[in-house]
Amino acid sequence: MKAAAGFTELIADLRRKGAFLVVAEPGRRQAARLSVLSPDHPDADAICLIQSFYTFLVQLAARRGADVDRPRHLQKVTRTK
Repeated sequence: MKAAAGFTELIADLRRKGAFLVVAEPGRRQAARLSVLSPDHPDADAICLIQSFYTFLVQLAARRGADVDRPRHLQKVTRTK
């Protein structure tokens, strides 16, 4: 896939320049690499990448002391008649 190749090149370039990136990508587990499922279907592969990012965000929020079930400055009001 052409877009994936371009994205891989961008990641490599940013890392060479010293940028700290947290990336969802296949490969052996290491710091700043989110675990992902092996790609097996082009229509669903992106969903697996997104899911690994959401898991990371929940863990990061917990480490920072945030209540992920009650985010600050966010209220959901549902009214029914």
